[in-house]
Amino acid sequence: AVADAASPEPPLIASGLDALRKAVLHRCPSAIAKLELLCQVARLRLDHPDSFVYQAALNMLAAAAEVEPRTMMPRLAELVLPHASGFGGVERRLKGAQVLCQAVARLGDALPPHADAAV
Repeated sequence: AVADAASPEPPLIASGLDALRKAVLHRCPSAIAKLELLCQVARLRLDHPDSFVYQAALNMLAAAAEVEPRTMMPRLAELVLPHASGFGGVERRLKGAQVLCQAVARLGDALPPHADAAV
């Protein structure tokens, strides 16, 4: 799945990111152990021009926040900041806001302990 997410072909990238999302949601031990790396792969794909690819990346990041909210919510909140990783501008910040909203919706009642990171 990681190889597909690193592919130059948009359908393979989206498929790979979706496979990673499923592995994270199923709490696959190898996916959880490398969650930071998987999230870096997804963050790199946020700037892809194909909407299927960047939506798959957003879904992967939201899934990571659902599984590890304590560590992932602050990282998602950073995507909304003006300096968000130093590139991407307004569009990147909007995608960051979208993934943050998805993560908040997925967490539901489990959000309150992590709400400070989302604000």
